[in-house]
Order: sequence, then structure tokens, then C-alpha cells
Amino acid sequence: MIKRELRSGISQLVFLTIALSIKALFLTSLITVTTANLATAGELAKSNSNENAVNNLLLKGKQLYDRGRLADAVKAWETGRKYFQQTQQVTNLIHSNNFLATAYQDLGNWDLAKKAIADNLALIESANSTVTRRNTAQIDSALLYAQTLNTQGSWQLRQGKGETAFKTWQETEAIYRDLEDTTGMILSQINQAQALQSLGFYRRSQKTLLAVREQLTTLPDSSLKISALQSLGVSFELSGDIERSEAVLKQSLAISKKINSPNDIAEAWFRLGNVVRSQKKYNRAIEYYQKAIAISPNTSVQLEAKLNQLSLYVETQDIANARQLIAPIAKQLDLLPTSRTAIYARVNYAQSLIEMDEPQVEQLLKDTVKQSQALEDNIAQAYAIGELGHWQELSQNYQQALNSTDRALALASATNQAQVSATLHWQRGRILKQEGKKAQAIAAYQSAVTELENLHQDLVAVNPELKLSFRQQIEPIYRQLVELLLENVEQLNPQQKQAYLEQSRLAIEALQQRELENYFRIACLDINQQNIDQIDSQAAVIYPILLDQSIEVILSIPGQPLKHYSNQIDSELQAKTFDDLLQYLNPVFSSRHHLPTAQKLYDWIVRPAEAELEQNRTDTLVFVLDKQLRSLPMSVLHDGEKYLLEQYNLALTPGLQLLPTKSLDTEKLKVLTGGLTESRQGFSALPGVEQEIASIQSTLPTNTLLNSEFTNPKIQEKVTQESAAIVHLATHGQFSSNAEDTYILTWDDRINVNDFDKLLSNRNNSTPIELLVLSACKTAAGDEGAILGLAGMAVRSGARTTMATLWSVNDNSTAKLMTEFYRYLSQSRTKSQAMRQAQLSLLQSEQYHHPFYWSPFVLVGNWK
Repeated sequence: MIKRELRSGISQLVFLTIALSIKALFLTSLITVTTANLATAGELAKSNSNENAVNNLLLKGKQLYDRGRLADAVKAWETGRKYFQQTQQVTNLIHSNNFLATAYQDLGNWDLAKKAIADNLALIESANSTVTRRNTAQIDSALLYAQTLNTQGSWQLRQGKGETAFKTWQETEAIYRDLEDTTGMILSQINQAQALQSLGFYRRSQKTLLAVREQLTTLPDSSLKISALQSLGVSFELSGDIERSEAVLKQSLAISKKINSPNDIAEAWFRLGNVVRSQKKYNRAIEYYQKAIAISPNTSVQLEAKLNQLSLYVETQDIANARQLIAPIAKQLDLLPTSRTAIYARVNYAQSLIEMDEPQVEQLLKDTVKQSQALEDNIAQAYAIGELGHWQELSQNYQQALNSTDRALALASATNQAQVSATLHWQRGRILKQEGKKAQAIAAYQSAVTELENLHQDLVAVNPELKLSFRQQIEPIYRQLVELLLENVEQLNPQQKQAYLEQSRLAIEALQQRELENYFRIACLDINQQNIDQIDSQAAVIYPILLDQSIEVILSIPGQPLKHYSNQIDSELQAKTFDDLLQYLNPVFSSRHHLPTAQKLYDWIVRPAEAELEQNRTDTLVFVLDKQLRSLPMSVLHDGEKYLLEQYNLALTPGLQLLPTKSLDTEKLKVLTGGLTESRQGFSALPGVEQEIASIQSTLPTNTLLNSEFTNPKIQEKVTQESAAIVHLATHGQFSSNAEDTYILTWDDRINVNDFDKLLSNRNNSTPIELLVLSACKTAAGDEGAILGLAGMAVRSGARTTMATLWSVNDNSTAKLMTEFYRYLSQSRTKSQAMRQAQLSLLQSEQYHHPFYWSPFVLVGNWK
């Protein structure tokens, strides 16, 4: 399915930045038409005598570009370029190349864009070989150079070269600073923020944007300032800072009203509608869209607002109000001149009609395809033809759907539209699966995954409220591929079976990595692809995979072929069983109430592997858990006689690819402990923490920060200076599916997980953190994705292993468990052995034998 174009998400920022660039570039180009120092006297004479013609050539292309008629804009600017070449108007030739380079990028003509940029750089160099950004005699040369670099940065970013683009825009900013061009500086900084976001540096991006916001106050109120504020607002939204986004957009609205610009007022209301929609404030979003529609003299903005309003009604199942918009939108679409904007609007409209099961969709899409072909815009054609293929797929016209999808794929591939290609490969896989062509379908799905892996930085959900797109458009591709690979896998020959099982395992691990990147809004997790044989010859890795109609399990044992077993259990029964077990682990139920459910899970996940595990003398089970299973303690699985904990050491990992391999050196153990015993910031006291820390001090060399000493600066100082291999923090904390709500409590503050990992990694010595213990932290109640906070912290903190709890546990029982854990750890046990013995000590005690007390403790990461 082609992604709906709502001008939200990453595409919204790209659209705004390009629009702002074009506006600024065009304005400065007109200013420099008759004042360029690069021009000869003869050139100036020609330029002055043809000033109207020059302006008309530039203006015509700009007007066409604004209308979405990109191919026609290119033709106008190409005509202008030829004229400027013939008349030797170097300055205007450079402007034309800049405009063309931007339009070529929009059309996916990357080589032509690159050549236009290179031509400009050569023109500037040949016209004045002494161009430097500090040579004030060459002010216009420097300005032209800055404009060209700005365009080059856009090309680099859209080619996935974020770091290079960032450096280019830093150079551009320096030039504008020397020229005392505040608008150019601000534009360059906004572009730098976009590059930082593409690299996953959202906090650095926010810092840059806050500086931009301050500088904008010095600019006079104007349409350009409004555009800059709107771009800034979108950037804040993408960084997850909704409050600032809304404030900046309201500032742009106030200025728009002040200078009485209806277009800008409508645009501000429209963007505010998108922001509050991302917060699920649907009534306010509808209100803002309606205000944009009422005030806008621009039919394009009116239409976009109506389309977003329609899609919101469909999303909230308000079909009655949605149907009232169908006729007005259809009438307005018919009045639109053919352009890329019109094509996207029609596809957007068609998507809503498809969800409403309206009969006119097919003809609408066929007409849209014809318009896109007449426009000679390959990217617009890819969207239109791809959506037609989706409609044909839903209508079960599979051969037609396949033909349309292949046509769209060819266009998307030719224009380097990787995200569109990924979606179309997925569509192709679904169609081939329906036709029973399994091998071809698998190949299509694998192509989709390859595209996603290649551009995964662009897929990171930058606004926490946009995670739904990950669930709807990325996760299903991986899961459906695994489902295809595992379908009837036991009937394949041994070689093919192993290949399919290995591909399934890697796909699930890749999905886990994408989920963590989506959680943290970064795309820079370290990958260390390895096999279980390299890590622990006595361990086995179990991958339970939750599909719609089954639980598939892959078993990896060192030196053995991968094994697979399947349980035909639908997702509804899966969810009920998981929920039941979690509920029965509450101490209000007896210590045996959970056993039937725990035995059921054992039968599904472990029992089929019993013989293999016994034969290979496995002593450690490592789980790569999926979806709801992450919130359940594997230690309580029960074979009818014993808990799994009583038979094996246990550990969790997001996947072997993210696992450090070095084992713990117990002879060099030192511990940095910190925590709270007193009630702080509305959280209850933790009197057992004092006993917990005292027991560690009696076992291992320890440095302690307690209560008023347990502050952010003190922690930073100790972590930086100390060589402790273990960091043990006994304080309130929470893991949530939102990284912004994942934190630990200090005496007078909180440490967010994004800051916490930087704190732990900032060490001046070579001793890594072998073990990070988070005692008294808990997962957010009812939050299915909360365990990602724990898994992500384990990966990003630099600690080889993280110990934490799945729920808040009695602090006295925790103190007892920690005492036993460190006692066993000091006896040269592995971390998983020490954890198991400590949990068994509670299980075998009269006071804490209920699994509520011992089962929630988990190890994530390296278990040795």
C-alpha cells in the first residue's frame, strides 16, 4: 500500500525545507540579477536590457514549480539556462542551475541534479579563481557559492549522506555569517538540524533549533520568517517536542495575522491541525482543518485540509461525516490543473475511498494514472500506478495488480525512491502469495526487507506518536516474510530448510533492531553478527515468534542445525493466555494458581525442545522474545514438576547480533552503588535499599552514593572517575514504550534513558561496565512496549549486561535476592548462574516462594 501523503512525518520536513530554500533562493536570485560582481560590463548591459525577460524566465519556472508542475518548471528553467549561456549571463546561469538542481531532485533525476551543481561550482571557480568566503570584494561570488552549496547539501541528504550534508550546510552557514545574511544563516541551521535528525542526533538537532528560534526573533515579520517558523515547528514535531512545535506554529499564525496574509494563516492552521492530530486530539484537529479551509484563498491548501479531515474521519470511523466530504472534494479535484500536487491529492483521496469501500475508486485511479503520465513525472506516476495496483489487489484482480505494481516498481527504482520501492515490493509479495507463487513471493518480501535495511535511518519514527506507522507499514513486512518462510518448512529438503530457518531468524533479529531504533529514534545501534557457537557452547537460544495463527519457535544449539516447531494458536488465544499468566502472578492469587497457564506456555515454547536440550547438555537458555512475551518472566514456565528456573540458567537478549561477547572477570570486580531510601518527588521510601547496599559492601569493594549524595552531577563524576565494573542503582524508575517516559529517580531530579546511556558511556578509563543493575525499577502498567526500554538500555548503555525487574517488587525480598546474587557472583559464577541461585533462594524460602517475588528479575545481554 502506498503511504498516504498527509504532509506529516519526515516528508513534511523535507517539503518545508525545500519550499523555504526555493523561496529564499528565488528572492535572493532576483536581487542579484543586476548587481553581480561576476558579470562583465557587457554582460551587465545585456542583463539590464533584458531584465524583464530574465525575470519572466525565472518567475515562470517558479510559478510552475509552486503549482506542482515540476516537469514544466524544468522546461522553463532549461530554456532560461540556454538563453543565459548564449548571452553569457553567468550569474543568471548559476541561478538557473540551482533551480534546476532542486527540481531534478524532486523528479528523481539525481545525475542531472549532480551535474547542475557541479556546473555551478565550475562556473564560480572559473569566473573568479580567488573566491573565498572572507573576501568582501567578492560578496556576490560568495553568495552564489553559498546558494550552490545549499542545493548540494539537499542532494547529499536525499542520497542518504547525512554527515556530508551536515558539513556542507555548516560551510554554507559560515559564508552567510560573513555576509551578515541572517536569513541564509537561519536557513542553513534548519538544514543542519534536518541532517542531524537523519543521523539520529535528535537532541543535538533540538539544540540547533532552539538557537534558530532565538535568531528568528531578530528578523522582521515577513512571509519568509513565517515559512522559517513553520519549518521549525515541523522540526520540533519530528523531534517529539510537540509542545514547542505547537508554540512555534502559533507564533507563525500570529505573525500571519499581523501582516494579514490569508495564505500563511491557512497554512499555519493546517499544520497545527497535523500537530494536534499526532497527539490524537481529533476534535481540535478537525477544528483547525476547518479554519484553514474557511480562510484560505489557496485552493490547494483548502483541498489538503479537506483531505486530511476526510482521512481523520475515516480513521475514527466517523463515516457519516466522511461521506459529506466526498462530493466537495471530488468537485475541487476536478478543477485542479494537472500537477504533482493534484496527483498526490487524488491518491490521498483514493486511499480514503478504498477504506470506505466506495465504488468510484478504480476509475478515479485510472484517470489519475493518465494525468501523471501526461505530466511526465515518474515519481507521481509511481504513486498513482502503485495505488491502482493496490486497489486491484484488494479487488482480487491479481494479474492486473501484479502488472501495475511492476510498472510502479520500475518507475520508483529508476528515480531512486527506496521507501516507495520497499512498499511496492511488499505489495508484489502479497499478490504473488495470493497466486500461490511462494518462492517468488519470498523473493519479493526479501527485496522489501533489503530496501528497508538500506534506508533504515529514514524509517526511525521521530515523533513517539507516529509509531503506528511502524506497526502498520514496517513490522508486517518482516513478520509476513517469516510466516512465508516457515510455512511447511518441515517438508523441505534439509539444505533448503536450514536456509529458510536461518533467514527467519535473521529477519526476526532485524525486526528487533528496527523496533529498538524506532523506540529510541536513532539508527546507529552497533551490529556484531555472530553465532551462538562463538559465545557459549553450553547455551541454547530460543526464538518464539508470534504470528497471527501460530507460535513458531526456532531453536539454535551450538554445533547443531537449527530446529523448528510450530503451535497452531491464533493471536486471540495467545493474548488471553499471556494476560492470564501475568494476572495470576499477582500475590492476591495463590502460589499455585498460575501453574496451568505456566504449563501451557512451557508446552508451546520449551517442551518440544526437551530432548535436544538434554542430549546437548544445555545449561543456559537464552530467549529472544517477541511482542507480548517480553513482559512475561520465562522463569515461571513449568513442566508439571519444576519451574524452568530450576532446570536452567536464563537470560534475555534482543538478538545475537546486538550481543557483546566478552565474559565477566570476577577477580577484578568493583561496584558503584547508588540509591534512595527516603521518599522523594512523590515516590515512596525504599527502606530495604540500605540493607541491599550494605550487603553488596560486605561482599565486594564498593563506592556508594546514597540519598542526598545520589544526584546527577555526583553520578556523572563517579561513573567518569571510578573503574567499577558493576553499577548498581537502587531507586524508583520506570520503563515505558515511550523513551521520554523511561527514567530513574535521583535525589532531586530524574535521569531519562537517553541521557542515562550517555552518562554510563562517558568513562575516562578502559574498564567497561560489565553489569548494570536497576533495582526497584518497573515497567509501565499495561504498556506492551515497555520492555523495549529495558532492552534498549541494555544495548545503548555500554553495559554488557543489564539486570532489572519486570514489575515493582517488595524491597525487602529484593535486598535478600541481591545479597545472594552478589555472593554467588563473587564465587566466580557467571551472571546467569548467580541470578538463578539468587532466585532459587527466594523460591525455596517460606516468605518469598510466590513467583511474584523472584520471577520478575531478568538478565538482558551477555549472560556469562
